[in-house]
Amino acid sequence: MRERRCMLVLLLLVSFPRTADTQEPQPCFKASRLTDDEARILLYVTPDAVRARTAGTDVDIIDSPMEGFAPKDFFVGLLQSQKPTSDSVFGNGILGYFAVDKRTGDVESLSDFTPVNGKELMRVQTWMRLSHGIQLQRGSAERSSAELCAFQHYSAALQIMANPKSNTPEKGRDHADQPQRNH
Repeated sequence: MRERRCMLVLLLLVSFPRTADTQEPQPCFKASRLTDDEARILLYVTPDAVRARTAGTDVDIIDSPMEGFAPKDFFVGLLQSQKPTSDSVFGNGILGYFAVDKRTGDVESLSDFTPVNGKELMRVQTWMRLSHGIQLQRGSAERSSAELCAFQHYSAALQIMANPKSNTPEKGRDHADQPQRNH
């Protein structure tokens, strides 16, 4: 039975026909925005938060809506360590204000409006972008529609394999704009 499931996953990964009239197949579903909780996760794995946890304290993320950052498209939050660290400028634990673009998964420091990068952050961003069908238009980070579609089918197949009696989407995810798939 397990071999059949593995074969199903492999079949799904390799069976994406190209049409003669297009260069790239269309994505499996329309890209969706990150949720506020997913944006909080991205802030939790920023380099500042990682350094605070390495120093022995946890961090809190406090929602801080700001004018000019539409809540539909951005999550703005204050990142504060529970105990002051060397990174907190005023010794009060505040590590900074950050904005997460829910459409792209990009994180930006609002102190100097620069993109935030880090190994753990990039790993989590990649996973979230793939799971939401977000395509980046930057050099090597760009993913083709075929890659995104393969990942989405692979994720759905794994979910079915984990719970074969139910092939419904995860609770809490917004699947309203996604077409239903027959498995």
